Amino acid sequence: NPPEKAVVAPTVWCGLAEHHMDLGGTFTLDHSTYHALIRCLCRSIQRHGFRRICVVNGHGGNIHALHVISAELKQELDLRVLVCTYWTLPDVAKSFAEILEKQSNVLHAGEAETSMLLHLKPDLVDQDALQQADGPAELKMMGPGAYRWNSFKSMSPNGVIGFPSAASAEKGAKLLSAASEGLFRLLEEPDSWAD
Repeated sequence: NPPEKAVVAPTVWCGLAEHHMDLGGTFTLDHSTYHALIRCLCRSIQRHGFRRICVVNGHGGNIHALHVISAELKQELDLRVLVCTYWTLPDVAKSFAEILEKQSNVLHAGEAETSMLLHLKPDLVDQDALQQADGPAELKMMGPGAYRWNSFKSMSPNGVIGFPSAASAEKGAKLLSAASEGLFRLLEEPDSWAD
């Protein structure tokens, strides 16, 4: 069977980034504003006849809030809202681990994200600064079962987690292709939309 068509809505450019506010140029929304924004957008989409929505997330700070919003919209509007953070999809994570050299997956402004930006908008990357931009190898958080909020700057003075020095446009093209293929499989999977 040929795949059903999907409509791609405009990107929501701002989310929950309070943890980045110590770093210059950051915009953030508070939780109630972010919830209201996503809820209003999904309601608008529903009013135009759509019954299934996939919210593709690209920011770690939004993950937990989107899970809550998805549940609320299902209860409130009987709307199927599938939420995914693209790099956590199993097929995508496996592909990313094979493509990346110094990281196993997406980290903040590291090898993966910098590679994707080099592929899409190389003029936005100061390639002369990449060799000195590496940050910690991983995000240091509390252990399993515990959480304590920290400013990102307290974990990485320049906001980088990982190794942008290992980035390349070629890797970026492969990463974006793997992410697209993983999202396509997710949307085509009947279990993604089952009650």
